[in-house]
Amino acid sequence: MAWRPAPEPADERLRQTALRDLGWFSPHDDGLSEAAPLGALRALADAARRLCGCSVGWLSLVGAEHACQVGVDGDETMTRTLPRAEAICAHAVAADAFIEVPDIRLDPRFGE
Repeated sequence: MAWRPAPEPADERLRQTALRDLGWFSPHDDGLSEAAPLGALRALADAARRLCGCSVGWLSLVGAEHACQVGVDGDETMTRTLPRAEAICAHAVAADAFIEVPDIRLDPRFGE
């Protein structure tokens, strides 16, 4: 797929300052720090999963270079970090709105 990175939102500097001030991003590996409230983030991902009627739910924090994600699949908690340019959620941040991607293969932001 030919991913198209999301445009930078107008309030990006303020958003990044707020994220930095939370202290949830690790300065060493671009993942979540030990200060991140993993249990609360997991609960939000689980609430999103249940509200949407999905089997898996993800919560993403979009940093300057990376997106850190917390997911839940049943009782399993998953975390991962990926480049911001490959994060679907970066498009939601840029749009300042909910976005729906029913089929990533057909969406022009993510498909070829």
